[in-house]
Amino acid sequence: MAIILSSASLQDPIDERVREYKGTFFNDATPLISTTVSSGGALGARTVTVASITGFANASAISIAGGGNAGGTIPLETFITTTPAAGVLTFREKVLQTAGLTAGASVQQMLKFNIPFRARKLKLVNQTDGIEWEWIDGMARSSATRYVWATGLTTLETFGGPIVMSDGAWLPQSLLGTSKTFTFEAEV
Repeated sequence: MAIILSSASLQDPIDERVREYKGTFFNDATPLISTTVSSGGALGARTVTVASITGFANASAISIAGGGNAGGTIPLETFITTTPAAGVLTFREKVLQTAGLTAGASVQQMLKFNIPFRARKLKLVNQTDGIEWEWIDGMARSSATRYVWATGLTTLETFGGPIVMSDGAWLPQSLLGTSKTFTFEAEV
C-alpha cells in the first residue's frame, strides 16, 4: 500500500489548469493483493480461474505472470472488465502465451496512483534504490526508460512500467517493491 506523504500542483497562470503534479510517497511493507492461477487462460482466452478473487474489482489493473508473450517470459498487464465472481477474473487483453497460463502463475493487482489529469509525461524515482522510470506519451503501454544511478545505465523497459490512464497511473508490484520512498512528477 502506498501512502502519499506530500503532493503539489502547479497551475498555468493564464488558463488556471493544472499543468504539473509532483510529490513523494512511501510504499510500505504490505504487498499488493495477489493470487494464483488455478486453471484456464489458454491462448487467446480472456478469463482465468484463480485461487481467490478477494480484493480484486472491476476496472482494476492486474499483472499475470507469463501471459504476455508466446515464450511466457513477459507478464500480461491488463484490466479486469467485469466484477469477479465464482473464482473467475475476466480481462481486456487476450492471453498470448501459446501454452496457456500455468497453474500456480501469480496474478497481482497493480496500485492505482491518482493524478488530477491525463499525464503526457510521468517520472517516478525510487529514492531508496536510486532507480528512475520515465514514460512519455506515445510510448507503448507499461513501457518506460529505466535509469539506475549506481551504474549510470539507461534501458528501455518494454513491460513492468506504469500504465498511464486519463485519471492516473497503475503501478506493478515489480516496480514498487516494498518499503521504498518515491518521488513523482507528472506533466501535461
